[in-house]
Amino acid sequence: MAKKQSPIVSTTDEVDSEPDKWIWAVDDPYRDGIAGDIAKLFKAESFDKPGVLIERAPSNEAALFAREAIQNSWDAAREWKHTFTKSGKKASDFSIQFKFQEIEPSARLNKIFALGLNEHSRYLPHKKSKNKKPDLGLANANLLTDILTNGLPLKFLIVTERAGLGMPGHFDLGESRMMKALLRVGQANTVAGAGGAFGFGKAGLIAASATRIVFAYSAFKEIDSEPDVTRRLLGVTYWKGHKRGAHHLSGWARFGSEVVSQQIGDDGNVTNFRSARPFVNEEADDIAQKLGLDIRDVNNPAHTGTTFLLVDPTITASDLKIAVERYWWPAMIDTSAGLKVEIIDYDGTDKSPGVPTDDPNLQPFIQAFEVANRTSKPTDPNHGRYDLGTHKPQQDPTNYRLGVVGLIAEPEKWSFPEGNDGIDHKSMVALIRGPQMIVNYRTFSGIGIPHVRGLFIADESIDDLLRQTEDSAHTKWDEETKTDHPSAPIIAKELKKRLRETVVDFRQKFAPPPPKPGDSNLPVLDELSRLMKGKKKKIVPPDPRQVLVRIVKAPSRTATKDNKLVCHAKVEFQVADWVWGQISETTVEVTISVPIAFVEVDDIGDHLVTDVVCSNSKFLSNTGTPGKQSFVGQLGPGETVQFTIKSEKYSPDWTVRFSPSAVITAPKVPKSESQ
Repeated sequence: MAKKQSPIVSTTDEVDSEPDKWIWAVDDPYRDGIAGDIAKLFKAESFDKPGVLIERAPSNEAALFAREAIQNSWDAAREWKHTFTKSGKKASDFSIQFKFQEIEPSARLNKIFALGLNEHSRYLPHKKSKNKKPDLGLANANLLTDILTNGLPLKFLIVTERAGLGMPGHFDLGESRMMKALLRVGQANTVAGAGGAFGFGKAGLIAASATRIVFAYSAFKEIDSEPDVTRRLLGVTYWKGHKRGAHHLSGWARFGSEVVSQQIGDDGNVTNFRSARPFVNEEADDIAQKLGLDIRDVNNPAHTGTTFLLVDPTITASDLKIAVERYWWPAMIDTSAGLKVEIIDYDGTDKSPGVPTDDPNLQPFIQAFEVANRTSKPTDPNHGRYDLGTHKPQQDPTNYRLGVVGLIAEPEKWSFPEGNDGIDHKSMVALIRGPQMIVNYRTFSGIGIPHVRGLFIADESIDDLLRQTEDSAHTKWDEETKTDHPSAPIIAKELKKRLRETVVDFRQKFAPPPPKPGDSNLPVLDELSRLMKGKKKKIVPPDPRQVLVRIVKAPSRTATKDNKLVCHAKVEFQVADWVWGQISETTVEVTISVPIAFVEVDDIGDHLVTDVVCSNSKFLSNTGTPGKQSFVGQLGPGETVQFTIKSEKYSPDWTVRFSPSAVITAPKVPKSESQ
């Protein structure tokens, strides 16, 4: 049989006595694979910033990194702690440190060669070259371009777990957590309740490196299938597929101990393929030291875990702090057993996050978390704790507990916000399950003021079911997704329905503030119209109105037993005092309209059928379509008339608008002198 040499013998262009540190994977038609630019899986990922949470919002890159990197480490730490608990032992406290590091100019070249970054630089043309830079899927290629001479700062982000599980598992048998964490895409974490369900956590690490280069150095307890192995180190490059000379490369490259595998073709020819497995034990320690990483002693329980080195970070320490505080504060509340995160900036400044109790926008959610975790009924009338009960899906023998929600209102503040503050206020409930990361801050459209805040804690019995419904970035519980357990999407749907009903019920407790005396200019009272987004336009004061409109009971929505909504309102009308100075009559004829209509994309839609009760029997309803009818009657000086309105049932998917109006139809009223 003929034997072919490895498709890639070397990528070395420079005169160098040392062999290449990186081995690039060849795009082979006979081997399954995926291109190395897996960072694109999350390239368009966006994290909601609803309502007031748009203030001080972290960047999408920082949010993705904080969520994914911490979630993978925290999941493993919780699993490791559970192992200790089962054996009756106490685990060391887990913590994770993010250290931003800039290499001194005197040590720059040594570090470049230790990491093999000079080899990556060969794939980019010189700055003065007329050749077009290849699209390698990098966030920024400046560092690698002419890296030996460009003098740019060499920056890293080092992520260090302490007292973590590490990445055990036999690498050659495909059992290795390091292989799944760095080299596999779409393989789920099978541990019940774990956060990382799709194996895409690496994308958070990759996206945080402008060069898409990540190193992992891990220490762990040995396992029976691989005795005496306790440390591993591997580097991986995640680029787009590209061409190098005559060879088509997949974009994957490994920094490790070289291995050669053989493939026998149909013609009997043998092809050697070069790849790499992780460095092991003392060799891994030696390489880690050259890379500038702290050596791990597996005999010290606090030293197990993984250290990641990311080349050329795309995020800042300050942005990372904001992201951690926004999404991980529930896990950090328990000072004894909770998540501990440390962030050190390039200059050594401590930017460590904490529970953001001083953030006015997050403080209500923290209060709601405390309310939800109590077993007693809240004593504060503005607080509420609700058990969402149980649900048994059809053809499932289990009656699942859903969880509890704590709700907060601030009638003197954000529950009834000022109308011109430029913020699209919303009612929001933060959602968490086992890992205690905020899945999202769920909003409730179409329920209007008063606004409420809350936090929902999923019951342990549905934790894994909800995990199965999450998208790859763990930002929602999707009842439309396909899951291993048929009850998972059913539980997600029922949970969201009951959560909405509970929010609607809670907010009914709070009466709106009394209307201001005099002419309340309320030709339109918008019930959180979906059209009202972004900064609100300044309203130009209208001319004095002939008939004053006063809201006695602000429009509110009530949920019905068949999961519909009904809108209620009460409004009062009175002829303005200035009118009587312009006419000689002692009464005037007033025509009044109190419609409730659907809000459509660009305009008001169909009117709902309404049940209207008038306080004055002399006001008669005009003949017309239900919902569009008007009322006509006589009013004298100082007299008022009230209307109580109840709409027909409608779907909660719709937003409706209540638009009371009135006009004097006889006699004709001249304009006042002030007009």
